[in-house]
Amino acid sequence: ELKRFVRTRFECEFLDGCVWDGATCSDGPCVGKAGAACTGRAECMLDRKGVCVPKECSKWKTEADCARDSACAWAIGAGFAAGGVCTEPEYAKCPAVDLTLYLDGSGSMVDFFVGQEMYAWWAMLLELKRFVRKLPLSGDSYTAAKDGTPSESGFRVDMVQFSWKGSEKNPAPVHSKVGDCPPGSHACSAGYLSGEVEELIGELNYMNDKHYMHGATYLGPALHDTVGKLEKAAGAGRKEVAIVFTDGEFTDLAKSKYALYPNDEAALQKIKDLGVDVHAVIMHPTTASASFIQNLRDENEHVVTEPAADHMHITPVNELRTAVFKKLCTEYIEPPVDECEAGQPGAVCAAASPPQGCVDPSPALGDWLCNCTVGTNQTGTGRQSLAVCEYDECEAGMPGDACTQAGQNCTDPAPTAGSQGDYECTCASPRTGPKGVGKAAGPCELDECTDGAGKACQDAGQACVDGDKQTDGDFVCTCAGAGEAGNATG
Repeated sequence: ELKRFVRTRFECEFLDGCVWDGATCSDGPCVGKAGAACTGRAECMLDRKGVCVPKECSKWKTEADCARDSACAWAIGAGFAAGGVCTEPEYAKCPAVDLTLYLDGSGSMVDFFVGQEMYAWWAMLLELKRFVRKLPLSGDSYTAAKDGTPSESGFRVDMVQFSWKGSEKNPAPVHSKVGDCPPGSHACSAGYLSGEVEELIGELNYMNDKHYMHGATYLGPALHDTVGKLEKAAGAGRKEVAIVFTDGEFTDLAKSKYALYPNDEAALQKIKDLGVDVHAVIMHPTTASASFIQNLRDENEHVVTEPAADHMHITPVNELRTAVFKKLCTEYIEPPVDECEAGQPGAVCAAASPPQGCVDPSPALGDWLCNCTVGTNQTGTGRQSLAVCEYDECEAGMPGDACTQAGQNCTDPAPTAGSQGDYECTCASPRTGPKGVGKAAGPCELDECTDGAGKACQDAGQACVDGDKQTDGDFVCTCAGAGEAGNATG
């Protein structure tokens, strides 16, 4: 019913299952579909309850189902309930990550950006909603972060809005508390790291409902709010990453304009000292001038981890997905080593005899595969082990092809790369003779008088002699009756 009241595309798309037709908000293509009418649409799928929903990799719950969807990848991790989760390929490369997001809720975030059909605030929340649904989340409730008992795999996310709530002398960060999730939401993360998708969606709904559209942009209180939680998280052996989303400079800048107020700067430094990798995403209108963008960079570089060039991401707000989220694991978070490299477990593939290929589908540990590279029937694969390769020596171009070239039959009793030279050549019927192992059979003989064209002699009441059983067409028919003479060859 909410779709009747929205006025913009991004307000509409923030509602699950809704689409914007340019003027009004309506049900999306998956709503109300059933059976083949749902699965026949590339953008739809049936969830575990049989309800038609927009396709998301995270809704595939088994590795087999995930593998059948070419747009998805299975991220392996011992901490996942099913041993892994289905996600998009760019996120399958993620290590275990705690991601703290500081969201600019100031007044400028609800100004229309020139040439775009969106508020920056709506666009940011919409992309974040899509983003958390695609991540390989840990599955942890916020209570695991509160109690200090996180999973060893997957993402956890915390979100805190900074702007100006209350008096200017006492600005406060905004996030949900236990019991104050927005109406209609059954979960939110209560201001803690969470790896549970419904809690994170509830938190975004809360942020939307509790957006404080004030002009001030106080980052410091949000930093103070998260220091203690990051201290607890930093000891769990997970990668700690923070991203500040903003569209301008901070209100609590010191006079130098390149540092926060001393107390706030100390909180920021403490977060960095904990090993948290701090990034900033500076959003701007598509019409922004080069000088405007450079000014944004200069005013915000001091917030991020050095080197600043690797941690500052300046992008039009409508390009957050491609400029930031899709690159998060592949560029912004250092991925684990490729397990196929020398010195890694997958190196056994190349060391095999004959050598096998190695594929590491994601930097998650333990998912490397050996595959067959020798032979024409390369159907074998092995996860965390050598592949059992089908190596048929009777195929064209293989050693057993010598049988075929000699007009003989070829069989390979053990068609594996580890069993070579055991192909067998046998005489082609009706010829008979000893088989050859790893070589041609023979001699292959044919008595033309009994099994070949020489039977014509007998049919004519004549005698037949085949002097050379390895040669065709040399049999001799002779007259068999008394007083008769004459012969014919072949």
